[in-house]
Amino acid sequence: MPLSPARDGRVTARFHAEATSAGAARRLVTTTLGGWRCKELADEAALLTSELVTNAVLHAHSEVDLRLSKTGSGIRIEVADRDPHPVAPRLPGPDDTGGRGLYLVGVLARDWGVRFSPPGKTVWFELSQVSRKPGRVPKMDDLQDKAGDAIDNIVDKAKEHL
Repeated sequence: MPLSPARDGRVTARFHAEATSAGAARRLVTTTLGGWRCKELADEAALLTSELVTNAVLHAHSEVDLRLSKTGSGIRIEVADRDPHPVAPRLPGPDDTGGRGLYLVGVLARDWGVRFSPPGKTVWFELSQVSRKPGRVPKMDDLQDKAGDAIDNIVDKAKEHL
């Protein structure tokens, strides 16, 4: 895993197309955010990074480039692969063991998207420190509303790249 240091609030790493890459990426995100004093974002960032790295390994079968950067109000994480095909979000059934990665990104991230650049694509997301209240548990209605909006957003973004 070649790694560039966290100078200027940016870290990059490259991972092989292996099952262990998601765990290594999670650890890198958690450690980096701790050093940036963004620990409150570490759990969500590690989860979403793991989902996107897993998607890249399973579907793109290529090396994965991970980029972390600080923003004015939080963090941005980018996962790039070498597969030019668009992401294919789907709605998993209740018994499916996979297929929830982009759904989780849509629900938990402040913003997210896909950028195409040869030879592949980059899926990115942002998490914000602004307006986070420690210990606040969202109400189920709020989560369901956000989930519905996220599904609509995922479908719209996928259609843009078909």
